[in-house]
Amino acid sequence: MYQIVMPFQVSATTAGALCNIREGLVKGVDFECGVDVILFDRLSNISTNQAIAVTRNQDEPNPHSIPPGKPSTIVKYPARAGFVPLGARQAE
Repeated sequence: MYQIVMPFQVSATTAGALCNIREGLVKGVDFECGVDVILFDRLSNISTNQAIAVTRNQDEPNPHSIPPGKPSTIVKYPARAGFVPLGARQAE
């Protein structure tokens, strides 16, 4: 399930939406587990069938756990995007 969406401009005719993935493991508790991007040229063409995986959480050993090396989940969200408007760049 997507929870937070951050739209951005990709080109003069294409937009994108960074979609935060919410995994509802327990009722009333959020757990974000990654980000997808969905590219589109008009609102009527937005489809999760075209989602591209950007980030996913991963498990890694934690050097600061006691004892060191216990597994920890590295949470990778939210992603941010930006753009330079077409024609806005200057020669310098």
